[in-house]
Amino acid sequence: MMLAKCPILWGRCNVVEEALRVVRHRDVFLHHWSIYDRSGRMIEDSGFFRAFPDHASVGGPPRIEPPAAPPCMPEGEVFWLGLFQVHFGHFLVGTLARLWALAQHADTATRIAYVGTAEPDALFRHDHVRLCLEALGVRQEQLVRVEGPMRFPSLTIAEPSFVENFSASPVYGRMMRDIGDRILGEAAAETGPPADLWLSKALITSGNRTIVNEAKLTEALARHGIATVHPERLGFADQLRLWSRTRLAMGFSSSAFHTTAFRGGRQLCTLSNNLAASSNQALIDRVCGNRSLFLHAIDGLREEESTVPGFTVSMVIADPAWMAAELARIADAFRDGRISPQASARVPRRLWTIPSGPAPFGADMAGQGAVKAQRRNGRITRWQIGWKAVRSVNAITVRDRAGSARKAALSVQVSGDAVTWNTVSGPDAIEARPDGPHATVFTFRSGYPLPSHFVRIEVMPGSDLDIGEIAVFGERLEPEVGLPDALMHAVLDRRSSNISPAGPVGVLSRARAWIGSLRSRRPTG
Repeated sequence: MMLAKCPILWGRCNVVEEALRVVRHRDVFLHHWSIYDRSGRMIEDSGFFRAFPDHASVGGPPRIEPPAAPPCMPEGEVFWLGLFQVHFGHFLVGTLARLWALAQHADTATRIAYVGTAEPDALFRHDHVRLCLEALGVRQEQLVRVEGPMRFPSLTIAEPSFVENFSASPVYGRMMRDIGDRILGEAAAETGPPADLWLSKALITSGNRTIVNEAKLTEALARHGIATVHPERLGFADQLRLWSRTRLAMGFSSSAFHTTAFRGGRQLCTLSNNLAASSNQALIDRVCGNRSLFLHAIDGLREEESTVPGFTVSMVIADPAWMAAELARIADAFRDGRISPQASARVPRRLWTIPSGPAPFGADMAGQGAVKAQRRNGRITRWQIGWKAVRSVNAITVRDRAGSARKAALSVQVSGDAVTWNTVSGPDAIEARPDGPHATVFTFRSGYPLPSHFVRIEVMPGSDLDIGEIAVFGERLEPEVGLPDALMHAVLDRRSSNISPAGPVGVLSRARAWIGSLRSRRPTG
């Protein structure tokens, strides 16, 4: 048994650095959960997207046949909220996503249109809904539930500041902090004695998974000075106050950790039930300033068909006392900086042709490994770097001194053993920007970490690239909390292959049957 850093993300972690759009549209109509123009084309900023298989619309198709004569919304200012999800986690990352633009583009007379099953009075009975909307200045009377088909003579649509499992903007972080400050008022500045806390899921009554012996874990954690909190026993405002006295929060991954978006700058350690961490939490961490560690219990959690009413799957902790001791050890090392938080590349949004943001996030690892290069006529045709220990790579930049190539005639490959290589990017996924009058910088960014022992860059035949600099960005997986190399190779082979994102996670979850034979570690480097 061991705890290890999660090497991959379930979803993407794209941080949108550019200014978000707000557009007033004329003569548009509602279909399903999205808004369409007169030609029947979806206005993408109005839709509901998730990252599976890759920024897929679940709010309606890209194009439809416009309805002949749909009912019409009365004249007046209308702001598009979109799909209203009451569920706590989805409300925080989905329902609130467009409301960052309210203060600048709406007033108290503006109607706020949404799609959903509940009427406004029912929505305001939920504590978290009422407090957040009131903090944004939204009155119950402004909300209008709509159904398609319906025509809007005028409709203001803001680009969402958070797209589930795909992207987030720093605008989202600022909005959430403002909401938290307004809810807490003078209490927002309060602090208490710092404490390490475990956020328990034991009182959750329904869901996908339940931890049947979590109580034994929390009893053991108490012996290490880690107190247990049940968020369900707290009102919404009290959940926000909780973070003022939290030095480090730990727990199984849940939307309770999403409340850090309202306070920011927290230290978190979350456990996943498989090798993939939630990109929703990673996105919140990135735009709200959290320092996070995502862990997976290798061979320490047993999954079985649930006999607990309200849950599909039951998880059993193999050795709660051991897990508590290991969590306490890792918590100490994480707080002291001996274990680094996980990092993801800063990536521009992919749906629109807008210049990219700053350089990739993470330590530059180009000079820390063994480098090999092949040349022809003095120019690099193949470049390779390898490390003794696995690195989690998230971005690569290549500087072309010739500066003449419009496309990156490059392929990026990763490997666990320098024998079997997986291509993770071709020219279409590599971004180019000028670097002075006679050079071009090509950048490959991955929305999820790529666990790798080796990275290889190949210049495609016929290209006139003259490579001057190559930099690899990412992080080292520390020996204090990392995966056995053989298992990392298996992760790499499955995650980098050309299959849907859902496939690798399922394969990795089934890998437990042979994890016992993968204990060996190479020396770190």
